[in-house]
Amino acid sequence: MSDYLNQGTMWHNSEKKSPKAPDFNGTISLDKDYLKQLLSESTDNKVDLKLDLWKDKRNVKGAERHILSAKVNTWKPEMSSAPSSAKDPWDE
Repeated sequence: MSDYLNQGTMWHNSEKKSPKAPDFNGTISLDKDYLKQLLSESTDNKVDLKLDLWKDKRNVKGAERHILSAKVNTWKPEMSSAPSSAKDPWDE
């Protein structure tokens, strides 16, 4: 379990015994307030989490293991009611 909220680690599944078994498994620890916010903003019967992942290798008990470090992407663009006066760089 992760010590950091909205983050976690996915470890290479060294116990994989069939092709249908997952390649990675692990845990992501979610902040309860963030989860409540997601639930309150949901307009249907689902909640989507956007995840950012990084590939890495770690030594565990003398063996190198592949991992994916995960972080829940909580970034939201600021909503402005006034039209933007900034020129779109793609319009040039």
